[in-house]
Amino acid sequence: MKKNRFFVSAFCLILCTLPSFAQDITDLNILRQGGYILFFRHASAPGGNFATGGTGNDAGGSLESQWWKSCDPATGRQLSTTGRFEAMTIGRVMRSQNYRVGRLISSEYCRAYESAVLMNMNTTIQLSSAATMVVYPDAERVLGLREIVSQAPVAGTNTVVWTHGTSQGEFDFIVQWSDAVVYRYNTTNATASRVGVIRYAAWAQATTGTSVANAVNAQANDISISVSPNPSTEQILLQAGKKCDISIVNVLGQEIYSEADFEGTRNLNVSAWASGTYIITAGTATKRVSTKFVKF
Repeated sequence: MKKNRFFVSAFCLILCTLPSFAQDITDLNILRQGGYILFFRHASAPGGNFATGGTGNDAGGSLESQWWKSCDPATGRQLSTTGRFEAMTIGRVMRSQNYRVGRLISSEYCRAYESAVLMNMNTTIQLSSAATMVVYPDAERVLGLREIVSQAPVAGTNTVVWTHGTSQGEFDFIVQWSDAVVYRYNTTNATASRVGVIRYAAWAQATTGTSVANAVNAQANDISISVSPNPSTEQILLQAGKKCDISIVNVLGQEIYSEADFEGTRNLNVSAWASGTYIITAGTATKRVSTKFVKF
C-alpha cells in the first residue's frame, strides 16, 4: 500500500511540474527577455476550420505549379481584412514593447507569408518547408520542426514561425488563427519545451486595453496597404483595409500604376516592370501611408 501511495504521489508530482499545452500565457512581457519560440497559426483566412487544420477551401493544383505560394484567392485561401489587422496588431505590439525577433520563419503559403510580412519587424523572412503543410512529406516536416526548436534564439530575441493549424508527431499546433504555441528554449540542455499558448486576444488587449473587437474597430479607421510576395518577379497581391487611392512609383519618381477608390485586393502582373525598388502609396484626403516593393 505504501509503495502504491509513493507511486501515485510521484506520478502526481511529475504531472504537476509539466508545462500545460492548454495554459494560456497572458503576460506578454516574458517575451522581452527573449529565448522563446512562437509558432503562430497564420492570421484569419476565410473558409477555414481550426479543428481540422483549416485546409478547407484551398483549390490546390499540381506540385509543379507550386499553387500554395500563390496569392490568388482562386487558388488558395488568403488573409481576410480581419486577418491583416491581426498580423499588424501582433507586430505593432512586439515593436512598441521591444519584444525583439531574431528569426522570422514562414510557411510557403501566401497567407502565412503575408502574416509575417505584415508584422513589419524589419527582419528577413525565411521560408521553410517544415512550416508548410500538405505539400511536403510529414516525416520530413517533423525533422525540420525539430531543427527549428533545437536552435537557440539569438540572445535577447525570440524566434517567430508562421505556420498552420496542424498536428504532426510531437508538434500540435491545432489552435485558432493568430494564436501562438509557445516554446521556451533551455540553454542548459539545448532543448525547447512547450510552455503554453498566447491567444490573439492578448495582443489585442495590449493594443487597446479593452478587447479584440475594439482593436479591429480602431484599426479599421487607419489606412493600411500590403503587398505580397515581396520581393516578386511576376505577380503581386495588393491589399488595402480601407478605400483609398493607390500610386506606385519607381526610383525615378515615375508613376507605374495608379488606381482611385481602391479597396480589398488586386492581383498585378509585374513581370514587365524593370528590376528595382518601388514605392507604393495609399492615401485619402486626410492621411497617406507608404511601403516598399522590390521587383527582381
